[in-house]
Amino acid sequence: MKNYSKKYIISHLGILGFSSSLLFCGLSANRAKAMEQYLCPESGSANATIEYINNLDSSDTTYGSCLTTPDKFELTIYEMGLCTSDPITGSKGSRAWDKTNCVTTMISASGVTVDLAPGDSSSKQAALPSASTRPPSNTYTHAFILISNKFKLKGSYTLADGTRYYSTQGEDEWGLYGKPVIGSAAAQEHGEELDQIGGEDEELGWTVGDSSEMPYLAMTGGGKVAAILLKNCDHINNQCIGTTPKVASKLEPERLFAVFETNSGSPVTISDSTQGLEVELSVKNVGYAVGTSSYDGSGSITYFGSAPFKPKFTTF
Repeated sequence: MKNYSKKYIISHLGILGFSSSLLFCGLSANRAKAMEQYLCPESGSANATIEYINNLDSSDTTYGSCLTTPDKFELTIYEMGLCTSDPITGSKGSRAWDKTNCVTTMISASGVTVDLAPGDSSSKQAALPSASTRPPSNTYTHAFILISNKFKLKGSYTLADGTRYYSTQGEDEWGLYGKPVIGSAAAQEHGEELDQIGGEDEELGWTVGDSSEMPYLAMTGGGKVAAILLKNCDHINNQCIGTTPKVASKLEPERLFAVFETNSGSPVTISDSTQGLEVELSVKNVGYAVGTSSYDGSGSITYFGSAPFKPKFTTF
């Protein structure tokens, strides 16, 4: 049976950095086919079948993927900020992080670890260090976040016939992933490491490989996102900017720098009367990827992994 656990990033990230200083973030690591994201049928419902999920994307109905709610989504954040223009500069193959037109709203030398899983609610808040100053009044078209390339997740999903799959730690030729196991046991934590952000799509012009950069991709519902994979550079002293910190092989990644359009392409405006900025995000139904395959004849769930959600900025 083929294993479609290979994952590529299509990220939706959220950021805020002054007043209440809360942050939420989501990152998608998914197989190459899943350029579009689909909502899973409710776990245990009549439509929760391998065939139904495989057919969500009609390009190849022998395998599929959809999004559900994770029990855990933990990541480490090092820096975040708002920008008046795109902080990723350069052409394909030489894209770099440029903070010239950005204001940093949160920074931590050792990183701040947060769990984005919803628990018993539709969203979760995480307290982060407050910004030392208020971002200047301006119109911010982009937001950036610098995070670790390593994540901790867990989750489960039940098919219509009552077969329940829960996550365990898996590893294959592409790295760590959530290996599904049938049973009633509690979901187990599994790691996930992002070591390339390439993919293969002729229309988008990006290819599989030890890629250190992802060009802007459209997100479902509007907005775009781009990313660069970095080595363990010193972001406190601005040594993560430029092209030198970019990874050259799958053995080097330690950080992920991601940029997205604020509010799905609608700029965030901070005026002199603005007191704060906050973002509302939910991982409910969207924070966890369920991969399915029918290559074994009967069909099964073949992997669990991280998946995206989108930010909404609100000024007050």
